[in-house]
Amino acid sequence: MTDKKVSPLTLLKRRLQNLEDKEAIREMLSRYALAIDLKRVEDFLDLWTPDGVLVSDGSGSIISIKGREEIRAYLAPFLTIATQHLLLDYLIEVNGDTATAVGYQVMTDTREDRARIGRCAVRSFRFRRVKGKWRIEEAISRGIANTAECEKLIPAGWLPG
Repeated sequence: MTDKKVSPLTLLKRRLQNLEDKEAIREMLSRYALAIDLKRVEDFLDLWTPDGVLVSDGSGSIISIKGREEIRAYLAPFLTIATQHLLLDYLIEVNGDTATAVGYQVMTDTREDRARIGRCAVRSFRFRRVKGKWRIEEAISRGIANTAECEKLIPAGWLPG
């Protein structure tokens, strides 16, 4: 069925749902950053699907961690560092019960009473709606210096708008 045959009310409902989904995902990204910065591990893990995957090159090599318990174990050494995750300029695309978001992450940390930038990265998220709530299915992070890998995280056709 083409959109020409769909009623204006149905089109309006679709647009409203899309906006509501995007806002829920933006809020989730804020919860992601705040939960980890406040060391609220259970709140952070609740944002993920049970089989969620975290992929990062922050340690110098690419790591891939699957599931909440592996993510919990990965986080443990970082919980003693005061961090601030700044998630910026996310482009979000919703497709039914799945969604993607791509943007920047700047992570600062505080050591010896001095704030410093610890990491700049491009971060890509895949989300899945589970029982009416958006959850992270996959999060991939590539250091901004790795331009070729960063470009792979941005879906074709997203730029320019």
